Amino acid sequence: MTLKDLIESDVQDVFLNTDEFAETVTFRTDAGGAVSVTGIVGLDEPLRDTEAFRPTIYTGSVSISEADRSELLTKPNELLTVETHGYTWRVVDVGVVRSGMFEVAIQRESSEHSNAVDLQGNQHRYGD
Repeated sequence: MTLKDLIESDVQDVFLNTDEFAETVTFRTDAGGAVSVTGIVGLDEPLRDTEAFRPTIYTGSVSISEADRSELLTKPNELLTVETHGYTWRVVDVGVVRSGMFEVAIQRESSEHSNAVDLQGNQHRYGD
């Protein structure tokens, strides 16, 4: 067995195991279709406008198995969203398959303008 075979085996057995790193996410099309798959969600630090003129931008990625990718292929011009971590995110970019994994970039915006942030990273209006 080659190193490449071992890595691809670990993708399924370790990385995409919901007892380890992965979680279930739901992809939806703007036409109403939905597919739930197992993926690894990585979230970046939020981009906050300290002047409070623009919404806070949240970005991240979802990595899924190459096998699940075919379930997400949609008709041309259908937009995808992802439901994870209690929010709906837009799919803003797609990557290439590497070592059995496929990555999509996600983004959402929050129009709450506040500098009050709790320890979980959630924004709160002053006085709440």
